[in-house]
Amino acid sequence: MPKIKDNDKKNNKITDNNKSPIRLTHKEIIINNIDNILLLISNDVSYLEISKQLGVAKTILVDTLNLEEYKAKKRTALECAADIRVEKARQYLLDIKADDTNATVKRQCSLWQHELYIAKIKCPEKYELNYKGGSISEQIATIIPQLVLKQVEPVKNDKKNK
Repeated sequence: MPKIKDNDKKNNKITDNNKSPIRLTHKEIIINNIDNILLLISNDVSYLEISKQLGVAKTILVDTLNLEEYKAKKRTALECAADIRVEKARQYLLDIKADDTNATVKRQCSLWQHELYIAKIKCPEKYELNYKGGSISEQIATIIPQLVLKQVEPVKNDKKNK
């Protein structure tokens, strides 16, 4: 896994002509390391781990990555990370053997579902097959299998029925 440059006091300071150190802001540190950050994101490293390596606040990292100039690159990196998660999920299913116990099979299936869920969060347009971007009720209706759905008539509160 690639590492970000050592983040000690020497790397976070630059000097002006008078040789006096100027402390870099968190945003400047992030911008100076943006290529490495995007590489880490594409390798499925969490924002929290990246912010710890850099020694910056996670919120500033996320805010900087959401700037227009970095948004497209971040989306591409997240798509790569989602691909890694899908491959992990596939591997969980391939690791199931014929003589595995029921508990082992359930665990592998749960891990498979979890990895797919994370992939859908990282790149919903690619991995959420029923992604519409519409209202939440429309999205839920398309996700639930049609065999499970039942038409339920609303109950009328008529005083005559009581």
